[in-house]
Amino acid sequence: MKTLLLSLFLVVQILSTGLEITVVGAAQKPIEGLHLILNTYTYDKGVAILRETLECTTDAEGACTLFLEKPNQEGMQRATLQIGDHGSRDLLWPGGVMKLVIPLEQIGFGREAAPYEFQAEDGGVTVRKRGFPLYVVLMVLLLVLIFWLISLYAKSQEGRNEK
Repeated sequence: MKTLLLSLFLVVQILSTGLEITVVGAAQKPIEGLHLILNTYTYDKGVAILRETLECTTDAEGACTLFLEKPNQEGMQRATLQIGDHGSRDLLWPGGVMKLVIPLEQIGFGREAAPYEFQAEDGGVTVRKRGFPLYVVLMVLLLVLIFWLISLYAKSQEGRNEK
């Protein structure tokens, strides 16, 4: 029974893959008449291949819905959403219908793997720079200690052999 329900869930998710987008401006007011273009793509041997292009215009409530005609059956959905003349947003989601509320003042040019700068302010994903890995220094010190102990042992054995 669980397998049947899981299979049914996956079929429904694959059949209805898309985006419900709402674009808002200052003070969360909806933006009407904004032209949105969604380009979905996949990667094949390091090259991005365009799958499909969908377009819509936001209504009086700043919303529009795009359903993919050819969702990627092999895994994650990758896309770039062009938001009028305001910029673009890279998207990555596992399928199904994803609901987005996009404030115009927070549209940036990012990559799907990189968190957006504005997310640090509102408690989202923080951007951290990785420091030098301390374990490398500790491993080098351990190796120096081991070689020093081996050299001391070798010298003590030479002294015994001479007697």
